[in-house]
Amino acid sequence: MSLSQTSARFFLELALGLLLTLALLDRRAIGPGFTRLMAAFIGAALIPAWLLARSGGVELPAAVAWLAATMTVATLLLLFGAGRLGRGVEWATLLAGIGGGGGAMLLSVHQSLALDQVGQVTLQLVSCTGSMAVLGLITGAMILGHWYLVTPDLPVHHLGRLTRIGTFAAWGKLALLGATIALFPDRFGDAGRSLGAIVGLGDGGDTPFLAKLDFLWLVARVAIGLVGTAILGHMTLKTVELKATQPATGILYAATVMVLMGELFAFVGERSFGVVV
Repeated sequence: MSLSQTSARFFLELALGLLLTLALLDRRAIGPGFTRLMAAFIGAALIPAWLLARSGGVELPAAVAWLAATMTVATLLLLFGAGRLGRGVEWATLLAGIGGGGGAMLLSVHQSLALDQVGQVTLQLVSCTGSMAVLGLITGAMILGHWYLVTPDLPVHHLGRLTRIGTFAAWGKLALLGATIALFPDRFGDAGRSLGAIVGLGDGGDTPFLAKLDFLWLVARVAIGLVGTAILGHMTLKTVELKATQPATGILYAATVMVLMGELFAFVGERSFGVVV
């Protein structure tokens, strides 16, 4: 996958994750203003996704374009219609956007990975969905934390619930990464030998330098993007229990930075290993 296509998928995953965040929140209780704010962030992420996809030089299936267009239309409806649409119409719009964005993401991943076995393909698609969830939910929780600055009377359980789901998603993604390594041992063999050399289980003398570098990217992906993010999530939950939303938002800001770094490491690792990490 080209760099522009990889970058386009990153922005698509971010937009889709934020849309998923809206679906998991009590939007009526939080207020339509937050829905419009999130829709604005989603739209801002979709613009570079579209531009990068167009400039990538890789022809994607027409279905991807139509599905992405469905997500875009749903985002615009939420941006201008939040609080005015009926509850059923808003839910239908939200689900259409998630379905369209999710379909576009999964089709693009399926095309980029040359895998034949159903089990391998399924794991990769689920793993990609896990990455999207961590990216979107943690970022969405950080944005929600800032929303408490303008709505200080908003009950803190909204932030706690979203943070809890995002933290669970980080641990779930870590488990999916472990399953990926177990299912594709040949692709991670050189990186594993680098680990063995570091802990004294081998000399690693015949391991190429790039494989050692891939191992470092993988370690950073796990330590910063997943484990570190999950730990900060637990810290945020403890802070939310004290009803201290501003310190919680500060921790979530740090968690968002770690998630963004982790996704960068993940895309570098994907280009090296040929599978979603």
